This record gives sequence, C-alpha cells and structure tokens, in this order.
Amino acid sequence: MRPVRGIMLVKGITLVKGITLEKGVTLTELGVALGVLSILVAIAGPHIHRWLPRIRTDRAAAEIAANMRLVRSRAVREGRPYRFEFFASENRYRFCLDPDGKGCAPGEPVSVVDLTERYPGVCFGSVAGVMRTSGTEIVDASGVHFVHGTFRFRPDGSASHGGSVYLVPESDLPDIPWRMRAVSVLFTTGRIKLWRYDSMAAMSSMGKGPWREY
Repeated sequence: MRPVRGIMLVKGITLVKGITLEKGVTLTELGVALGVLSILVAIAGPHIHRWLPRIRTDRAAAEIAANMRLVRSRAVREGRPYRFEFFASENRYRFCLDPDGKGCAPGEPVSVVDLTERYPGVCFGSVAGVMRTSGTEIVDASGVHFVHGTFRFRPDGSASHGGSVYLVPESDLPDIPWRMRAVSVLFTTGRIKLWRYDSMAAMSSMGKGPWREY
C-alpha cells in the first residue's frame, strides 16, 4: 500500500478506508517536534537555574547526614570512636578514627569533603536572625554549632555531645532563608536528623525553630 505523503505516522493506522499508513515520520513532523522541544528547553532553562541552589543544598545536607550515619555505624561495628570535624571558614569537613579523643589517629585514613568543590555555591552559614532547630538561639553566622566544631561517635552509638550544622546557598545571603538546610545530632542516642527551613513550622512545632524534619 502506498503511503500518504506528509502524514506518515505509525504502521496500521487507517485514516480512510482502504488507506493504511506505513511506519515512519516526515521531515515536517521531525521539524515540528524539534521546534516544540526547543521551546520547552527555553521555558524550563531559567527555572532550572533557580532550582540548582536548592538542589545542591539538599544534596550537601543529605551527604553530611549519610556520612555521619556511616561513621556512627563504623564506631559501633568496630568498637572504636570516630571523629567528625567541621571547618566552616574553609567550607569543608572531615571524619576519621579518633580512639583517644586527641584527633585523627596517625596512619589511619582521613576522609575530607570540600563543599565548594562538590556543591558550588553552597556553604556553611545562615541568614541573619534565623532560630536554631532547637528554637532557643539564633544560628551563628558560621553555621556550625558543635563545641570546637567537632564531636565523636562512641562505640555505643551515642555522640560525645550534640549539635547541628546549617547550610545555605551563597546567593541567598544575607536575607533569604527558605532554602536553608540543617543536620543535627542528639548526644544521648547519636540520632541524626535532617531539617529544612519552614517559616510555618514555628507555629506548630511546640517551641522548636522554623524547621521541619524530613
């Protein structure tokens, strides 16, 4: 059966009794499809650019939480304490074996994560005036709330002390908080929590800050 020119679509589709289209597409149809695709890309492009800071901040916070859980599991499995340490001014953190509480053990592997390298545009810090996840104090400009910027996971899974770290897209400083994220550790249990900023949460969180666990 001879194809109908200009509207060749899918084999087996009958437009008029006795005329069946063969498989294939015309150059006209291909051009239309490419035109529609280019329009969609043009529309979505600016939105994707606006979404990137939030996506990167989400991933950076999730990776910190995942590394904390990894370190905690190592401490429990091996029966040896592990250290987690933040360097806010350098926008990086590290974790390592710390059996005596004096720092990373000599000769043992040290894992270092550089936020600037892995998640461009994301940093430790906070928008001015944002309350901590506890709802009791304002987040420090450094974004790190651990004593001396460090803590250890003990062999029983608990933490040497609790605290939290806060992440924010650099482009949101100094006054846009809605894309901020936080990771906290409870010292009694070593439980790790992920938080996202939510201004509405403060009204329903029984004294907690404007944060919602996720």
